[in-house]
Amino acid sequence: MKQFNWIILFSFLLLLCSKQAEAQVGIMYRTEKTNQYTSAIFQNKDRTFGYTILENGKKYIHQPSIPGRTGSRGFKTKQDAQKVATFVMDKMNKGVIPPSVTEQDLKTLNIGK
Repeated sequence: MKQFNWIILFSFLLLLCSKQAEAQVGIMYRTEKTNQYTSAIFQNKDRTFGYTILENGKKYIHQPSIPGRTGSRGFKTKQDAQKVATFVMDKMNKGVIPPSVTEQDLKTLNIGK
């Protein structure tokens, strides 16, 4: 009986820890995978969006703001964040490390100010 209680307690603690980690990351909306890279879109506290890129399951890039622009504001839409994340993953798949994003790239992707 004691062993069963410990198993229940341990399971509860694991669940609690995973929920706390999920809350720190934010809400993940959509994922996309290209080769060994996976992207996930999340919402910032100010209701803008950012992206995380994982390489073989490990966090490689965490981008809460729009790269290539001054300031710390994120993307206005999930779709814009996903466009840039896919663009960055494509560059990485071509061996461009680190994958920079310029203002011209953002214009080409039709990312508004």
